[in-house]
Amino acid sequence: MAKKTYTYTARNIKDPAQVVTFTLHDQNMSVELGAPVEHIERAFESGKEGKAMAGSSAWLKPLVTSLLERGTRPFHVADVDASAENGSLRVMAWNRSGGLRLAPIIFDMGEVDNPVAAKAFERELKRRKQAAEHPSNLPAPLDYWASWVLATLTTFIVLTLWFRKIRQQTTG
Repeated sequence: MAKKTYTYTARNIKDPAQVVTFTLHDQNMSVELGAPVEHIERAFESGKEGKAMAGSSAWLKPLVTSLLERGTRPFHVADVDASAENGSLRVMAWNRSGGLRLAPIIFDMGEVDNPVAAKAFERELKRRKQAAEHPSNLPAPLDYWASWVLATLTTFIVLTLWFRKIRQQTTG
């Protein structure tokens, strides 16, 4: 039995070339960026150092394309949050590494051309999140790499201080 897909294309009302298409399928969300490399090249050309950076676009374009493809692989719906308020849309999706959340990717569309559809997308995402299995068995605070790095660092510091105290007591 095929699962139903839900697709929403968000377009910025002030810059219609700024387009992102979100597709919900099964327990995942795919993202397709509209002309992302051209936006980045245009930003380089309009900057102060536009002339100097324009020459770098030959090597920049494949690098940016590769990074964008990695950042827009399907996300589990449990790792996605959407907010459609006051005609604007903001979607945050977490990249996972080793089963833990590593880094968020934020799609801040600003004011969109169809706020009713943006709100409907937010509701559909929430509905699918509630029905989906969570991709991690860990409690929420332990589902982030930063939590594990902080816990390891704290443990290391506490053990170092404890060993120093013991060594001072035995030598002093």
